[in-house]
Amino acid sequence: MTGKQLIESQIGVALGMRRAGSSQRQIAAELGVQQSTISRLFVRHTTTQFKKRGPRRQYKRATTQRDDRYLARVALKFRRMSLQAITNDTGLNISKTTVQRRLKELGINKRVARTKPHLTPQHMAARLEWALEHENWTVEQWANVIWSDESSIQIGFDPRQTMVFRRPGEAFLSECLRPSFKSKRVSLMVWGCFRWNKLGPLIVCGPGGIGSDEYLEVLAEGLLSFKDDILGAVDEDTIIVRNPDDLIFMQDGAPCHRTADVKQFLAEEEIKVMSWPAQSPDLNPIENVWQMLKIKFHERFTHLRCSLSKSQASIDKYGAILQEVWEELSPTMISNLIRSMPGRMKAVIEAKGGAIRF
Repeated sequence: MTGKQLIESQIGVALGMRRAGSSQRQIAAELGVQQSTISRLFVRHTTTQFKKRGPRRQYKRATTQRDDRYLARVALKFRRMSLQAITNDTGLNISKTTVQRRLKELGINKRVARTKPHLTPQHMAARLEWALEHENWTVEQWANVIWSDESSIQIGFDPRQTMVFRRPGEAFLSECLRPSFKSKRVSLMVWGCFRWNKLGPLIVCGPGGIGSDEYLEVLAEGLLSFKDDILGAVDEDTIIVRNPDDLIFMQDGAPCHRTADVKQFLAEEEIKVMSWPAQSPDLNPIENVWQMLKIKFHERFTHLRCSLSKSQASIDKYGAILQEVWEELSPTMISNLIRSMPGRMKAVIEAKGGAIRF
């Protein structure tokens, strides 16, 4: 109860106990306050003179309202400027702490910048146009989209921020560090897809990227089989596809997706492809699935105490774990991501094509 103010009756009790020979610790325990509160009380009061606490000292504010408005303008114009640089720029005799306090009073705080793809005016215009075209789509329409993407899974890497308890001077203790493995870095490229609340296959492509030939094999092995599963679905929790022509395949604009061979394959298989604006991972709900997959995979990797190795046996083991974790992802989580699509369209329109929180 640091800084607790005592009422007059408590002050009287404290002074009486002091006259009776009680210690400050005993008095503090009786009144339920800290000993420092009693110590400060006896500086202002004697056992023979009961006087009220005087008014707190009033300090003159170091900045004017005009100064505060200037600080806000500088911070919002130069968002990456340090607090010390803003303090030096003011020319006022104030501290960095004062600048931070004034900005906080105005609702301006220093925060970690979110990582998002760079958007040019052309990107933003294309994103806005795409969102407007799909603004009135229903959840049922979004449920007919087969969402797909590739992702690189770094083995042994926790995708979450790591928080640790530590004391001053302990920042570089081994138990307070987040280790990185440069020489033994192992990563696997995977491809996956889903539709509504149903996951398609997860195909582990191994280290390295995916070229046009590899992507054709992925489509033949993964997409076609998944399409057949969708059209034959009888699960009561699944939105049934009444017309196969309603299915739409979503892929981004990666180079291997845009080759003539891939376009010919999709056309021959009569697979309708959704138009997709560049630099828009925040519009693809499978990005959220990748994040969950990476978290769950790392938890399983750590639990099994797997070693980090580039051997083929280890690569096969990592791939098997990834497929196990993929199949355990919640169907409800998947369908909730589809339900977020109308909100994503609204957010993009409000941002005029800019980045959104998804």
